[in-house]
Amino acid sequence: MVNRFAHRMQREQQAGNKDRRFNPGFESKNVEQPSMPFLPETPRQKKMLVVLILFLAFVGIDIFFGARYSAERDSNFRAFCWDAHTFWKLKPSYEGEAWGHSIHTDAGGFRGDDNPPLQSKHDFRIITFGDSRTYGFSVRDHEAYSYVLQEELRKRRIDAEVINAGVHGYSAVQCRARLSQMLRYKPDAAVFAPGYNDRRYLVIRPVDADRSIPWIARTRRVVDVLQWSNTVFALFYEVGRHKLKAIQENPPGLDEVQVRVSEETFRDELMRMADLCREHGIQPVFLRIYQDPAAFALVEAADRLNRSGEHRQAVEMIEESDGAIPDRSYAMSRWALGRAYRRLGDEAKARVAFVSHEPLGSLFGESVLRSEEVYFSIFQEIANAKNIPLADAKEAMGIRIDDPREADNEFQSFFVDECHYSADGHRRIGEALATLFTDLFNKQ
Repeated sequence: MVNRFAHRMQREQQAGNKDRRFNPGFESKNVEQPSMPFLPETPRQKKMLVVLILFLAFVGIDIFFGARYSAERDSNFRAFCWDAHTFWKLKPSYEGEAWGHSIHTDAGGFRGDDNPPLQSKHDFRIITFGDSRTYGFSVRDHEAYSYVLQEELRKRRIDAEVINAGVHGYSAVQCRARLSQMLRYKPDAAVFAPGYNDRRYLVIRPVDADRSIPWIARTRRVVDVLQWSNTVFALFYEVGRHKLKAIQENPPGLDEVQVRVSEETFRDELMRMADLCREHGIQPVFLRIYQDPAAFALVEAADRLNRSGEHRQAVEMIEESDGAIPDRSYAMSRWALGRAYRRLGDEAKARVAFVSHEPLGSLFGESVLRSEEVYFSIFQEIANAKNIPLADAKEAMGIRIDDPREADNEFQSFFVDECHYSADGHRRIGEALATLFTDLFNKQ
């Protein structure tokens, strides 16, 4: 019996070995394999895993570029938004800083927190148009000349409100476009004070014009959306940096570049402002806000000599003072020097002067390049032709000194930099405008 059982077990074992030899999957069918549920099994799951890995890699790279390029983002432009009509404008209901000074706007994007309705509740409504000097760069809301004008008129029992529509960097083209947008506020009068940014030269964008502003503004909107990604920002930044570096290493001649608003365009824009005001029953007023003579007196004098044909004297004036020329007027001094040398027939020295500048790639434009006197003479020309009142900031300062040098020294005390006024300067401009408008409203 035992032998028979042993023999039977031996035959079964031999049969099992035979099954394993001819069926390699025998053990796998009968032995349970360990499972790994976290690994993708279907093609769809595998694709999703690849996408997830790529996304996490991009996030990691974006965090790296965010840390690397965070200091390169220009925080000054956070106060602005792009506009297809005016290029840029102040954001509504914004409070923050730009270029080290506070920015405070109401729901309409105007300085302060008055939130003026479309239909005024006062007898007279005045809107002031201009650049940062009208906005009141470096002074508080109640110190800007627009606010001073309003308070002075009310002291004189004239029920008027003044809307400060000044925006940093604005030119005459932008002021006129801003006027078109503001017609719905139905102003009785408008003050226009462009003239500084118009004279800046350009190297990275076209001149201010109705045909160029819309597409540049729309392009900038798209770029800003894309630059929410730190990686895309880094790409744009490096491309722009290399482009600017190439321009700085081989700058275009100052005789070849364009300013934001040429003299001819400036004249046309003032005419268009005047005509648009008259069409809508608005009293226009021009305001000349000067630059600091401490920064520009020498180069303005040299340009004056060039215009009068005294080119040798212009060269001597600039070269004798070469080491004392302020940075803000240095490019203008090179332009005046190059023009003088060219008129004297020395083209080699003219070329050296024309390329001796270093642009910064600013959207507002580079340094001032054209004469303030020339643009202010256009103010006078249009004011005379259109019978428009012309207010003068230098006269508003009440300087009663016959010696021009001493008068300039007195005038300089009202500046905080090369073109912006102190609170005292704004106060005097506001008071002078109040006197002008008192006479105008009394006549009406």
